[in-house]
Amino acid sequence: MRPYRQQFERVLRCRGRLESLASAHPSQLPAAELDYDDAVLTFFQNAWHLKDWIRNDPTIPKPVSDAIVSLVEVSPELLVCADLCNGAKHLRRTKSRLGADFTVFDLEFAPDNSNVTFEQYVDLRDGTTFAARDAADVAIHVWEGILRRNGLLSPGEAEP
Repeated sequence: MRPYRQQFERVLRCRGRLESLASAHPSQLPAAELDYDDAVLTFFQNAWHLKDWIRNDPTIPKPVSDAIVSLVEVSPELLVCADLCNGAKHLRRTKSRLGADFTVFDLEFAPDNSNVTFEQYVDLRDGTTFAARDAADVAIHVWEGILRRNGLLSPGEAEP
């Protein structure tokens, strides 16, 4: 498997892990909540750094990798990933693109207290708020489009 593809597959696995950790039995708190929080951050870090794998993959011609990196660096959906992972890496963002930041962490208990679901929300500087899992789905969709347009992913391949 080509190096960039290893990282893309990792991004897909991280998204699956994020979904599988989005709910738990209340007896698993607070560990389950921390696991979910870690999974959210891990997804955005891996999604953003896929561009570095593409840039450094010797199997991708430099003009192709340069074109992909250029697209990624202006994609609002992927710049959300950049803000989130860099904000976590440095405690504070040292470079803000869209002002994306994790805000509310929501726990919702089932009426019979048999289950709790988690959601992390993201706010942008412009006041937009959305669920982190939704942002993850959009990021994967954008990455798939970029990879397909540049011949690195076949149609229908790797859809989660």
